[in-house]
Amino acid sequence: MKRMAAWTMMALLSGVMASMGSAEIVLTSDFDGHTSVDGATEFTGINWTVNGLSMPSSTIDYFEGGFVEMSGAAENADRLAVQPDLSEEYWFFFVLITPEADVTIDFITFDYQLLNADGTHATEARPFAAVLNGGIHDFSTGGVGPLIGNSGFGLEPVGSDDPATNSGSRLVDISGTLLYAGEDYGFRFGCGPGGIEDGHRVAIDNLTYHTGTVAVEGKTWSEVKGLFR
Repeated sequence: MKRMAAWTMMALLSGVMASMGSAEIVLTSDFDGHTSVDGATEFTGINWTVNGLSMPSSTIDYFEGGFVEMSGAAENADRLAVQPDLSEEYWFFFVLITPEADVTIDFITFDYQLLNADGTHATEARPFAAVLNGGIHDFSTGGVGPLIGNSGFGLEPVGSDDPATNSGSRLVDISGTLLYAGEDYGFRFGCGPGGIEDGHRVAIDNLTYHTGTVAVEGKTWSEVKGLFR
């Protein structure tokens, strides 16, 4: 499933981004082969690809409310699978970066997979299972500062009465979020409960921050974003 989700994202991106003009990847990871330990409070051994940013730590240790999930599906070794059950808790993490030059972050893309409480893929319908959220924060004072521009987001809950929506891809529009050279920022990503009570978890993959414009012939920006629903 992990490879299929990654292929789906790449297929969408290759088709949609063919006409994206100046769109470029600023920060990305597929989380393949991370060395995290089941139940740990930090993800370790993460490889990032950057363009014009400082290299983030290979350890996500600014991580609140969650634990590493390595049991269950084998694919959890190649993505960020998180405990505990979302019926009990929310979680979030920060990736800390410093731009080498002024850069605008315009949109974010990622894949998700809903999991059962034992870390295996959820196969039954999970309507309104999880609310994915995030933003870019000022870290210039050494701690979590205010959100930058319009970077804060909270998406509609993932999952529906159709089990096919237990996995998918999302595109988040944060157009015009300007980051200044030499300043410190935290890219926050998190997840909270949706509307179901039974035990379930979520895994995140192929997290990517982009800069640039979108121009797809015959499609509006809203229609482009709709490809990732």
